[in-house]
Amino acid sequence: NNGIGCGNAVLFYAPMERGPGNPNTIYFGTDRLYRSTNKGDAMQLASQSPLVPVNATQGVVLTTIGVSRQDDNVRIVGLRNGQVFATTTGSATLTDVTGANFPAVNPADPNRNSIGSAVIDPNNKFTAYVSFTSFSPLAGEQIFKTTNLNDPNPVWTPSSNGIPRVPVSSIVVDPQDSNSVYAGTDIGVFHSTDSGATWSPYSTGLPRVAVFDMEISNVQRILRIATHGRGIWETTIPGVQLPIMRSSLPTLVAEGCAPANNVIVASERNLGSGT
Repeated sequence: NNGIGCGNAVLFYAPMERGPGNPNTIYFGTDRLYRSTNKGDAMQLASQSPLVPVNATQGVVLTTIGVSRQDDNVRIVGLRNGQVFATTTGSATLTDVTGANFPAVNPADPNRNSIGSAVIDPNNKFTAYVSFTSFSPLAGEQIFKTTNLNDPNPVWTPSSNGIPRVPVSSIVVDPQDSNSVYAGTDIGVFHSTDSGATWSPYSTGLPRVAVFDMEISNVQRILRIATHGRGIWETTIPGVQLPIMRSSLPTLVAEGCAPANNVIVASERNLGSGT
């Protein structure tokens, strides 16, 4: 079982996430957080065991994992009961950073306010968003944002103005523009151009469908979403397409054209021979 306890409580679709680095770290969530530095061949505990106990052997299951693209030590996880835990130092003891203003947990239905998504701004490792997959009775309780995740008691600001009271299962922050944030809801995609302060529908051509996951391809500048029963959709988004770096580029061995400056300039390019 490569280090993951077979008796762990776990969602049928368990959360996974990649961290930064080469090779990427891999994270997997059961009722505790696991981390691997070798593609998942061996998993090590990266949290309490379990994180939030419910009985002698099992705990509340993780529903989402977020890891900073800038720093593998900065991690945030959301649970099925609406709690959020995090570390900014890589500690295997995660801190409860649940906001006091988060939707209240209903003791009769503790899974009602499950965390749908917990993500860290790719350009600021102490800025994070969390969303809820509940039909909240109050407006503004679908998404919360903090800019001081490194504080023992981070301040969470309601950040869903413009999103109806529907579940929000996924959030993604544009790596080229932190002001641009996308949210996948039960009725399609919403977009914010002001870091989550306000939102507008972003679903032209998309059926009214639940969006469960989304990612941005920063190279091609494409937003891709995974829906509930209607397949995968994509659209181009503003930004600069990135060059694809290759490890087998030709090496300059000799110059036959002026100027002899030991670099390839436009007049010297020959992609066929590499000279």
